[in-house]
Amino acid sequence: MNRNKTFCEECRRDVEYMVETATIKGKLKGEEYEYTGKKAVCTECGSEVYVADIEDENLKALYDTYRQKNGIISLEKILEIPQKYNIGKRPLSLLLGWGK
Repeated sequence: MNRNKTFCEECRRDVEYMVETATIKGKLKGEEYEYTGKKAVCTECGSEVYVADIEDENLKALYDTYRQKNGIISLEKILEIPQKYNIGKRPLSLLLGWGK
């Protein structure tokens, strides 16, 4: 199956799509956030189509925006700490008071 094809509800068949950068608004924990994400657009009719990988990326971007605006460390930074300081995940979580 071609990775650049998905089902278009307007065309009622599998079509090729383009990926565009877009400013998206999303709600998280009762607040609205604006972030830069992606959208898939049908190359035949121009309507927006659903692509799971793009939706996953947009959800990650929404959570990253939420973390940034609320001063929460990103998941990537948390995962870098054990490697940078050569410490296991369990000792790190105990050090931070997070439990085992």
